[in-house]
Amino acid sequence: MKLQAQKRATEEKASVIRKAGMIPAVCYGPDQEAVTIAIDSREFIKTYREAGNSTIIDLEADGESYEVLVKDIDYHPVTDEILHIDFYAIKRGEEMQLSVSLVFVGESQADKDGGILNEILHELEVRCLPRNIPSEIEVDLSTLTEAGMAITVGDLQLGEGVVATAESTDVVVSVSEASEEVEEETGDDQAALDAVLADPQGDSKEEE
Repeated sequence: MKLQAQKRATEEKASVIRKAGMIPAVCYGPDQEAVTIAIDSREFIKTYREAGNSTIIDLEADGESYEVLVKDIDYHPVTDEILHIDFYAIKRGEEMQLSVSLVFVGESQADKDGGILNEILHELEVRCLPRNIPSEIEVDLSTLTEAGMAITVGDLQLGEGVVATAESTDVVVSVSEASEEVEEETGDDQAALDAVLADPQGDSKEEE
């Protein structure tokens, strides 16, 4: 996946860059001095939708190429306009640590039967070589057949050479039974409502 950029002078105002339809950015890494660049906003949004934070992007700027990951994006607090991007230039052959999105697939029979599905984690921090970075990690909900069951980090298929930094016993998603107390309270409330509807003048009769 490729993305074109232009090198820019550090003193160039960010507001001027944005008015031109570009996004100010910086590229840096363990073996890469910081390089200030600008990227076409439409091209970046299109690429980022496909790549996310865990897909390596070939960033080309004025004849130079960098293998990068999107490390950080600054958004405007009101308009959600992208104000600035940090690209991390990876080092081939060196392990790195990053967060990968969890994608929930399949359907839980326990959830269908009235259980409550509790999604606890939505991303997982992993350690691996750049070539082994997964674009996403699937969580198969179909294995949750009864209330009380859970999927832990150790149950996930992370891929070759990928290691989670979390404990293997950490819960990713679980299914709990519907609260009986809540059901009882709901039933009591309904009974009280039915009584009022059946005798709406009950209170006034007692006062007389």
